[in-house]
Amino acid sequence: MKFLAALLLILGLCDFANAGVKTICGIQAQTGYVIINVTEDISCTVIIGSSWNAVVEQEYDNLPVGATLSVCGYTYSNAAPPGWTVTSTYSPGATCYTGIQYANVQNISHTSCVNEAQSLCYPAQPITGSITASASTVGIPNGETTGSVNISYTVNGGGGGCIWAQNSGSSAIQLWSCGGASGSGLNWPYLPVGGTTTFYLNQSTASPTPALASTVVHGVADNAPLISASPSSMVVPAGQTGTTTISYNTNNDGYNGYCIWVQNTGSAVQLWACGGTGSGTIVWPYVPKGGTSTFWINGSSTSSSPRLATTVVTGY
Repeated sequence: MKFLAALLLILGLCDFANAGVKTICGIQAQTGYVIINVTEDISCTVIIGSSWNAVVEQEYDNLPVGATLSVCGYTYSNAAPPGWTVTSTYSPGATCYTGIQYANVQNISHTSCVNEAQSLCYPAQPITGSITASASTVGIPNGETTGSVNISYTVNGGGGGCIWAQNSGSSAIQLWSCGGASGSGLNWPYLPVGGTTTFYLNQSTASPTPALASTVVHGVADNAPLISASPSSMVVPAGQTGTTTISYNTNNDGYNGYCIWVQNTGSAVQLWACGGTGSGTIVWPYVPKGGTSTFWINGSSTSSSPRLATTVVTGY
């Protein structure tokens, strides 16, 4: 008996054979346990309170989602373990009496699987997801038929995600991208101007339904640039060329800058001037007698198309 008592003293542990419940000397629960009462045990030599020197602990990390426990809320013992939530607190009477003061009792509920093996996470947690766009309305540069938007998603509860996309005016929903449990900055470059793209998130490569989440992005055309000439017609002396002033405004057209192209009657198209977004004027001194100078503006320094805005000057 002395040997048994000594062994218990060394281990500081008395197992009462209740499933998952045991008494240990001291004030701290073991890993995976919470304190459900305080008590006095003759095998414990440590002195803590006037009438207690041990705690009764309950194993919690083998309990399924949905389980509930009543635990001591005394400073020495517990906050709710990871995956558990405090649902109520009350004064317990004799339960959790420390010999110094009454400790509150906390009712806690197992709300999400954190410590357990996946097989113990029942009832199964629902798989949820979210999908977002970098903007719900995207301005598309004037003259372009499509724009782009970035998509991000998250799947909670296990497995990866697949994104399906559908442009307005089309009945076809297409599988666009599949990946892990989350993704960000996925660029969709087919947003139609004047229309929408609807994105659906699920976990299937075979069907877009059922969807975990969806989002809709609208594509709108940015402002058209403006270009004009003053004067727009003139008498050009024989053997000379005429001069006109070109005014332009490229604010809010969706491009990072502008380029003005020009073509005189009988001549090749040429790039005349490029600059940043804004407005201004520029002088063209080469209007031909008996012909025209045609000016147009776009956002490219390498291609004269598309012609976003045009003005024509005539020389007589």
